[in-house]
Parts: sequence; structure tokens; C-alpha cells
Amino acid sequence: MNASAERWRQSNKTTGRTAAAVRQQVAAMGSELFEVGLYNPNAGAGESVMIPRIWDAGTIVKSVPWLRLQNREGRNIYIRPKGEHDLNLVDHLTKEAVSAMKQAGIGPAEELRRTLSTGSAYLYVREVVLFANWASHDGVSVAQGWRLYGEPREVRNLVHEYLTRVGECRVMRRPDTLGIRVAYVNAVDATKINVRVLLAALKRLYEILSDSDLYAFPNPLVHAEAKCAIAEFRAGSRAAMIAFAGRPAMPPCSGIDPPDGIRLSENYFRLVRREWQPQSIDDPEFPRRVYATGERFGWTLREVCVARMLLESGARISEVFDLTAADWSVSGFGNQFSARSKGSFGQRVKTLVISNPTAKLFRRYFDQSRRFPAAEPLTVSALGRIQKRDPEQLLRIRIFLTQRGSPMTAGLFRDYYWRPALRAAGIEADPHTCRHWFVTNAMRHMEQAAMGDADLARHKQELIQYMACEVESEP
Repeated sequence: MNASAERWRQSNKTTGRTAAAVRQQVAAMGSELFEVGLYNPNAGAGESVMIPRIWDAGTIVKSVPWLRLQNREGRNIYIRPKGEHDLNLVDHLTKEAVSAMKQAGIGPAEELRRTLSTGSAYLYVREVVLFANWASHDGVSVAQGWRLYGEPREVRNLVHEYLTRVGECRVMRRPDTLGIRVAYVNAVDATKINVRVLLAALKRLYEILSDSDLYAFPNPLVHAEAKCAIAEFRAGSRAAMIAFAGRPAMPPCSGIDPPDGIRLSENYFRLVRREWQPQSIDDPEFPRRVYATGERFGWTLREVCVARMLLESGARISEVFDLTAADWSVSGFGNQFSARSKGSFGQRVKTLVISNPTAKLFRRYFDQSRRFPAAEPLTVSALGRIQKRDPEQLLRIRIFLTQRGSPMTAGLFRDYYWRPALRAAGIEADPHTCRHWFVTNAMRHMEQAAMGDADLARHKQELIQYMACEVESEP
């Protein structure tokens, strides 16, 4: 009896220490909700390989005993913030690697933040972590001894296997324009990963590792012969132009010489170009159905404003939730917002336009519903005074907030307001569908108002440039 009591006391003491550590960690991450995953690659028949949960901090701490039990039975556990965030996890570091990072003064994640926008850094880290987790458990890769830190041949085999098996891409090795044998990646409709982001992230990862002396080989995502071949080709082209015209070739922007149309790359993996194609959502009643569904579900003024902006401006959902009071101030808090775009690194490069009735809803949301800070909630009039006194302060005021006053994220809106409401009404559409509907509606109006084929073609090209700001073929 005394032995059992002692074991219980020791177990309770350990659980207490674990709960304290978990409480401290989730508080440090400062997120409203967390994704919790319990992973067991060797789960038996009838058992789930992954047990996913979405919990707040209090639920996580209360569940520590159950989590410890699952961990003792062989499940690996991760806890991470739900939705977009600027936290990066560095794992499986050796003592030597930690020393090297300390000597350099920065780590790979910090280096990413220096050269990428926060959103891009998050995407890069996410793709690399998914790839690394797969590589450590894939049967073929483990049997072949392919390692992330191995020589370039091993890493390329890993990437090839991941693209074909997980991404369901078609990968073909053939010579490029310069005769260098590279791997061309064809992403198809069934492709389940973001190939462009993955290849760009891996290339940047190995650049950072090499610069930090943590990877002893050349970058496996860069073809070893490419740099010399490209230099030789450019030198030959320059000499040929001088021999033909008596001068070097002028840049395309000069209007003197046409672009040569040849795209040279040092990348070993080349993503075959897939241009943006507008998808038709030919349902004039789609906005009305969305608004009615939201009303039945109990959307507040905040969710209504978001939905109306998505449908009226064609903006990406991440662009909407990145808006600040400074973006709104460009129109005197009217119906226009400056906004970033994909690949603009946070720079405001375009203007989002909404209807005047929606602009009135925005002002009402700010004056009546966005009650933060609680002691003295900001109103549109207050924003005007701040603009005159200290315009830079507007940059720190986000348009959409949670009830706790933290910035509202695309993930929270998508998972807890949009999807439940539309699924309850039997509507299969995600927030990005609003973007496709906007394109369809805009093209319908252009076809009705165009003065001719040339005018229609010009307006369509302007729409494509606005909607598809970044169309790339390679990382």
C-alpha cells in the first residue's frame, strides 16, 4: 500500500512538472487556439496513425495526463499555433550545430525572416517540416539510406521520391536549353503539395545551411554545371550580337532589341510553367446565398464585412486579414484600401475597392462592434484624429480583431465561421471561391461593355495582371 502511494505521489509530481512546462510553453506561443497532433506511424489495425485536435491553452493543460499516456504508448506529440503565425521550430540539432548557430549569431529561421516576408517564411518552414517528417518515415527512403544531410545525390533522390509519391507529380529527366540534364516537374490536378514553394524553400534551406557550415556539400537544388554553362552561353550571345550588329544587345525595356525568349536557370528541379487560368463560378446568386447563410448561422458584423470584401474586391483572404487602419486611410476611411499582394513582401502594391454600402458597414463595425481597447474603443473619428497626429500609429491598428483583441487570422475565419456556415447550408465553397466568382462577374461585365475585340482583350489582360500578380515557372 505504501509502495503504491509512493508511485502515485511520484507520478503526480511528474505530471505537475509536465503541466507546468506545457503551460509555460503555450503561454509563450501566445496563440488563441492550437493544433495538437498525436502521431504513431506503427499504429495497429483499427487505430488512427494521427489523432488531431484543436484546443485552447486551458484544454491542453487539462489534457496533460492523457497526453502523457499516449506518449508512453508510442505516440509522438506536437503542439503548434493554429493558423498563420511567425513562430518556427528548430528540432534535432546536435550540440555542435547549436554552437555553430550561436557563433553565427542567427539561426536558419531568423535568416529566413531577414530575406522573406513573414507569410513566406511560414510557408517555407511548413513545407520543409512536412518534407523532413516524410523523409524520416518513408520506407523506401530509409531503406536506401537517403538523408536530408547527405550528399546531393541522396537529397535529389529524396525530393524526386517525395514529388512523385506524395505530390503525385510527373518528373522527367531530360536536357535543358543548354544541354544540361535536369529534372522537369509537371504538377497535375491531383498534385497535393505546393511544388513551387517546396523547391524554393529547400533551395533556400541548403543555402543557409551551407553559409552556416552545417552542410558540407554543394546545394543539391542547384545544378553543379549550370553556372558555368549560363556564363558561356551569355558570353557567346554577346559576341554573336557584336559581330552581327557591331554593338551589345540592348535590354528588352529599351524597345530596340526584342527579348530573346530564352529563360536560363541554375535549378536542378524545374517546375513546368502553369499559368493562372480564371475559373468560372457562373452563379449570379452566389453572394446573396452566402450572405443569407451567414445571417442564419449568426455571423457578426465582422464576418459580414469580410465576406463582402472577398466578393466585391477579389482579394485573397490573407490580404483581407492583413489590412490595417493605415491601408484604409488612403480613402479617408471610405471604400478603398491599399493592400499587399502575393510576392510583394508586405509592400502595398494594389488598391481594393468595395461598394459604398459595404464601406458603411465597415465604419459601423469599427464604431459599434470592434470594442478594443476595452477602456476606450477606437472609432472611425478617432482614427481620423490619429491620422492627423501620428499617421504611423495607424500601421499598428489591424482592421479585424478577435474578441480578445488579437489579430483575426484567415485560418480562424475559415475554420470557425465560413466553413461551418456554408456546410450547414449545403454549399461547397471555400473563401477562395469568392475570388473566382469576382473574376467571372468582372469578365461578364467586360464582355458587355467592350467596344471591340481589342478592347476586350486589353481589359482581360488587366484583370489577369491584377488577379495573378505572381505567376512563376521556377522557384
